[in-house]
Amino acid sequence: MQLIKKIIKYLILINIIFILFSNPVLSSNYLDLGTFEVMNGGYWALEGNNTSVIQVDKDDNELFYLTPQNIINKVITGKIKVSSFTYDNDAFGLTFGYQGINDTYLWSWDAGGVHGNEGHIFYKKEKLVSHDVIPGEILYDGRAIGKAWEKEKEYNFKVTYLENYFKLEINNKKIFEVKNNFPKGRFGFYCFSQDMIYFSNIEIKNGEHLLKPSLEDLEEPIEIKGYIDKTDNNLFDIISANYQIKNNSEYDIEDLYISLYIDPELKLLIDSINIKQSTYDLKYNKANNEYKLSGITLDSQESIYLNYFLEKRNPIVKKEQYLNKILVKSSKKDILLSNSIKSEIEFNDVNNILNAEIVGRVNIDKNASSLNLKEEDIKFKIVTSDGRLIQVDKNGKYHLTVNKFNGLFEKETIVLKLIVPKMYNKYRFKGEKIKLIKISPGSYIKQDFNLYIGGKVNG
Repeated sequence: MQLIKKIIKYLILINIIFILFSNPVLSSNYLDLGTFEVMNGGYWALEGNNTSVIQVDKDDNELFYLTPQNIINKVITGKIKVSSFTYDNDAFGLTFGYQGINDTYLWSWDAGGVHGNEGHIFYKKEKLVSHDVIPGEILYDGRAIGKAWEKEKEYNFKVTYLENYFKLEINNKKIFEVKNNFPKGRFGFYCFSQDMIYFSNIEIKNGEHLLKPSLEDLEEPIEIKGYIDKTDNNLFDIISANYQIKNNSEYDIEDLYISLYIDPELKLLIDSINIKQSTYDLKYNKANNEYKLSGITLDSQESIYLNYFLEKRNPIVKKEQYLNKILVKSSKKDILLSNSIKSEIEFNDVNNILNAEIVGRVNIDKNASSLNLKEEDIKFKIVTSDGRLIQVDKNGKYHLTVNKFNGLFEKETIVLKLIVPKMYNKYRFKGEKIKLIKISPGSYIKQDFNLYIGGKVNG
């Protein structure tokens, strides 16, 4: 059996030599892998002017090929490929902060033969590897069906290895990131019970610029752009505020809050807040009419959009100017991270046209998802009793301004009729499609249409 293994190995080496002489030499700009050191065995054959190495031994020991020097705060890129000459489906990867065989951080990629399942795993290695148990503290477990490596497929990897952060990307896709304290140590290649793996085109670049400085040193990384818009510029308008908030720094910033200082004579319409953020908390400080939207995280170069509506607390009382302010701070240290945008609003006299605002959305019973109806294809319309056609957006929202009042105390009634797209003709609906709404100058009304699909027409 040992003789057969040796014959196979020699045939593989002959094939490697043939490849070397039949292919052009790779660029010497990449790291010289001839300076690496074999640790714990394995047969590591250099290729391409020492810019590529292949490990050709199948061994149930952890095999390492390591840099001679320790590294930290680096960005490491390269390529990995498993040759089709192997018949195995075990594990390979990269090692970081190497102090010894049982004291290192290890990214291991399995095709189903070692750790009980295929996929990625990142851990602090503290003892010998086995086929059954992860030998240390798991920092990321990405083992799942369909996550195995494939033979003859070239994988471009990029690792950010900082003293407080680790990120792995493969083929420009982030696999995982871990925030932890990592040591300075040797970097290298790793194999366990897997042979015929190429590691090549390795570059190690400085990553110290990615170390996140203290918040105090970031110098207003958050940029706010936006405006407050009063379309008809009259006394009883609902005021629309729209802002873009962007993290211009090269660092992800966590635990932010957006502070909205609203003029004491104005009121924020809570239901109108729309922010492109998955979750946030809202608190109100009545003493200074301040609203805080907290629990916000902004990745580097990420933007979020915030809009809301304001109205006057007393539409009859006139004030020459109304002052509002928006800014972003850190929830941890209350440090100002943005410029502070102030907006002044002026109102005309009461003799102008007086408006009312109606907003809402069309909601279809969630059980309708079983009908394979796509939300983006649903195009509802609303017809008003005064002959207008209102478009409903792809999220089901609509907005209607009524400005037909002749006086401050005039009351009106408007009827809204929901037009259902033809694609729904084969379904019965439950719920009201007609809404009768009483409105007055300066009012802000939220009116939703809630429909339920009750089954198909004619069976």
